[in-house]
Amino acid sequence: MRLILLFSVSSLVLFGVGCGGGGPAPGGSWGATCSQDADCSSGFCAADGRCAAAYGSFQVYGGCNIAAECATLSCVNGDCAQSGTCKMATESCTANSDCCSNTCDGTTNLCVGVAAGTCQPSGETCTSGDECCAGVCADMGNGVQRCALTGGCPVAGNMCDGGGDCCSDLCTGNRCEAVAAGSCSPSGELCADSAGCCSGLCEQTTDGVQRCSPLNGCRVGGEVCNNNWDCCGGSCVDVGGGRQLCSVSAAPLPDGEVCNADGDCAGGSCKADPNGQKRCGTNADCRADAASCKTANDCCGGYCIPIGSNIDNHLCTSACLGGGDRCRSDADCCAGLSCLEKNGNLECR
Repeated sequence: MRLILLFSVSSLVLFGVGCGGGGPAPGGSWGATCSQDADCSSGFCAADGRCAAAYGSFQVYGGCNIAAECATLSCVNGDCAQSGTCKMATESCTANSDCCSNTCDGTTNLCVGVAAGTCQPSGETCTSGDECCAGVCADMGNGVQRCALTGGCPVAGNMCDGGGDCCSDLCTGNRCEAVAAGSCSPSGELCADSAGCCSGLCEQTTDGVQRCSPLNGCRVGGEVCNNNWDCCGGSCVDVGGGRQLCSVSAAPLPDGEVCNADGDCAGGSCKADPNGQKRCGTNADCRADAASCKTANDCCGGYCIPIGSNIDNHLCTSACLGGGDRCRSDADCCAGLSCLEKNGNLECR
């Protein structure tokens, strides 16, 4: 499952989401073959062509390799189960995917916890959010406190099946790895304040923790990328371990980069975008609809939206994005909609 960096502040704490928590009713039922969302009573046709119930970046029905890929935290025989939860440390297991830690001791048939001194991944027992990688410790409804699975990309320390699953784009030993000390945190990672985020935007999510949020338009230095055109500075570099990040531009900064004052920017203008973050632009007149753009500040119509299947090419428009349209941040979407994960892409929903 490849999830590229993106995160919505409309994340959810997910536990116990069996049939009563979003499973489709008969007629486009759970697991039925589908080709489009309209085929399913849940309104969600998963990437494997089966009706599912999706929650943020996770699905209740669909293929999986580790428990953390499933909203129920239960991966059974390669499929996300409708109910049940991964086994905690010292509980019995028959496969790695049975365990919250993704490690089942083949000799004892018991789940092995993560290394001492590290945060606890989703599903493991806890007494407070400070012990959990995602920062949330929740009662599952049976009196047991466990680290919660939260929406958006998996943060540093949580379990992963590949680098693309993680906010940092780096998965080592089935755990998401944090960015190097001294580097800014990419979108989705936990944050204490905006200064620590590459986007300069640290916002509280609906589950009560603070995470770095993405900005509208091009990606600023330090954010995860796939191609040069993803980045405001035009350079997406391999920093090792399969991780690609937008290079941090030197002053004067190109259009789209985060700034503090007009003098920081090559174009001579530093002004707030729809997210409230100050970014470089130009002092030239705004651009008409269909003109290329890097941020919404470039556009007379107020929106800089992704075009076609290439999420990182943007054009100016006067119209916000509607339900089902591809997006980069909540600011792209019409009132009442959020930019949420679906099948590895972000859509206004």
